[in-house]
Amino acid sequence: MSEDTTEKKAKKAKKAKKGEVEVVDTHVRLSTHPAAIAAVKRTRARCGLFGFVVVLGLCLMGDVPAFDATYRALIAGIVCHLAGWYVAIVVWRQIIRHQAAQAAEAYNERIRKAHQEAAERAAAALNAQHAAEAEAEASWAATIST
Repeated sequence: MSEDTTEKKAKKAKKAKKGEVEVVDTHVRLSTHPAAIAAVKRTRARCGLFGFVVVLGLCLMGDVPAFDATYRALIAGIVCHLAGWYVAIVVWRQIIRHQAAQAAEAYNERIRKAHQEAAERAAAALNAQHAAEAEAEASWAATIST
């Protein structure tokens, strides 16, 4: 049965290669944002290290045996690492949404200005055409009246 399914998948893959349609991903993703990737990694590392150091220091100051203090600090470091990761992702999602909204707003503003300039050029051309027609009509009327 598994051989049949692999043969069917291979046939589907061959059919897909014949009519290759390239799919372009237009979504903004956290995983493709270079500043976000670096910041999330830094935040994860710093939170994990901070949690480890704080809990280790508190446990050793509280006269907890070194093995238990290290174990607790490792657990706290892992928890802080995961919590920092979650917080960094939430924050960077909002930052990226804001950046995307700003980019869309700037793009729409450029398009609006381009449309406005095109309308102004068309209006100026129409006014020039009307002025030329009025001048031609006036000169024709002056020629006829003389």
